Amino acid sequence: MRVVVLHNPETEPGRKLRGAIAAARLTFPVDYHHSLTDLMDSLKHPGAGSSLLVLQAGDHPTLEALIAHRELLADFRLVLILPDQAPE
Repeated sequence: MRVVVLHNPETEPGRKLRGAIAAARLTFPVDYHHSLTDLMDSLKHPGAGSSLLVLQAGDHPTLEALIAHRELLADFRLVLILPDQAPE
């Protein structure tokens, strides 16, 4: 198994997510992706089906893009982190 993460490392929530994953000291490989295009490309490789996806939708357009690709994500274990409505 591997953990595949989509996040924006330039935002506070993205930095917090990366820190939380690092603090968990996972025994699985962790692949970080900063764009949906990179994420989708990585999921096309053999063995991707045994992945846990941690997807941080930092804003509404990213969430809509993830929903548009839902068929490609259907076979994965998925953790979806939704955007907060409150301003930062």
